[in-house]
Amino acid sequence: MQQENRKARNAIGRRAVIGAAGSLLAALLAACGKPNGGDTLFPAAAAPPATTGSTARVSTVVGTLSPPTVPPVVVSSGGTVIAVPTAQRGTPPPDFLRMLAYVPEPASRWNNALTFANLGAVRRLYNFEAIRNVTDLRAQTGAMRDYTDATAGCALSDFTGQVYANGQWRTAFGFDVFQVDREISPGMPPLSFSRMEGVFDSDAVAVALQAGGYLPATTPNGAPYDSVRGDNEANLADPRTGIALGRMNRITASQERIAVAPATVLIESALDAEQRKGTSLDANPTFRALAAALGNVTSVATAAPDVFVAATAVLTPDVVERLTRGYIALRPAELVAMGYTDAGNFGRTMHIALVYANPADAAADEPEVLRRYQSFRSLRTQQLFIPTYATGATSRTVTSGGKGVVVVDLALQRQAVLGRFWFDTWLTRDAPLFRLPASATPATGPVPASTRTP
Repeated sequence: MQQENRKARNAIGRRAVIGAAGSLLAALLAACGKPNGGDTLFPAAAAPPATTGSTARVSTVVGTLSPPTVPPVVVSSGGTVIAVPTAQRGTPPPDFLRMLAYVPEPASRWNNALTFANLGAVRRLYNFEAIRNVTDLRAQTGAMRDYTDATAGCALSDFTGQVYANGQWRTAFGFDVFQVDREISPGMPPLSFSRMEGVFDSDAVAVALQAGGYLPATTPNGAPYDSVRGDNEANLADPRTGIALGRMNRITASQERIAVAPATVLIESALDAEQRKGTSLDANPTFRALAAALGNVTSVATAAPDVFVAATAVLTPDVVERLTRGYIALRPAELVAMGYTDAGNFGRTMHIALVYANPADAAADEPEVLRRYQSFRSLRTQQLFIPTYATGATSRTVTSGGKGVVVVDLALQRQAVLGRFWFDTWLTRDAPLFRLPASATPATGPVPASTRTP
């Protein structure tokens, strides 16, 4: 039984969450040092037949997104304007935008970093709606690998208990990842929390917390939660510490949602956002613009743009020069994001997005970002993104709330193992958004016509 539990834990735990920057840089450097390097998930085997990547560029203008009304959208492509019907009043906003309302401002408090995942949507697409515990999964022959392939692209935090979904997490806290349908989690440990939506047993959570010594507490605004020990404090005598350290010290649960944090100030700010006390990221123009550009995205991760500067800061100048040869310097962005949208049957589109304070900067940078991805070779595997992992790339610009967003969409190959490709790319900063050498063309005006992709 212990061996079976370990296998289940390892299979489900393949979905890693964002780790320390140092380990990511080490992985990136190791990959750079192996010309024929491979990856256990993505072996450098025979690549799919070469496919000419699409070069279409679409400009989108999106008005103010104020739930529950979704605004009209005007799309222009090749000089032709196509009117998209206005959404009916009362149409719910996309889940990513809606759940930004549960993340309190300022974004700098979280260093612009968060993850979002719509696990429930993936379950519906791949007929796993009935899977609500590990017993359900084991009951279906061969379902473990299929479930992992289907859900591996969902960027879930450690708060969900995905690594211990073979029973320990539910015993310790009364719930686990199988009950989670959606999650948004801002920040990085120890300054982070999680808001989960799904189908939970709040009575089971209450029993588990009582057994763990949790006591009732209340925010200054009157919202109840349960608390144990001090902020981020761990107790080695408590078996919960072995699987959660101190990250689960503050928790509140209902049948529809669970919010968890390691410290009092974090759970209080999360519950204040739930009560609409103060402003949240759904009112932040930068995050709203990103949400407008990505729509019903399945999963996404965000960060400040300097994470890609840090990813090459330790490389020697000659390596940086080789990686960026022919690049035109990009204008400063406010936010960078990656994610994917799953249409079912392994039809997945990977997104790369950069949000700019000035829409004109987004429009000017779009051709260069697209051009980079059309010829980019993975630092981890030394394989071309196109056609090894994607059949082609398109780009678009979105203007929303005075912000401009460049989005590159990569149509991934229909391979089950590519479900987490976008997330591995994000974790290792394996993207052509590097610091440019001093000799690079500065971003002082529009990209010259000779460098634009036709």
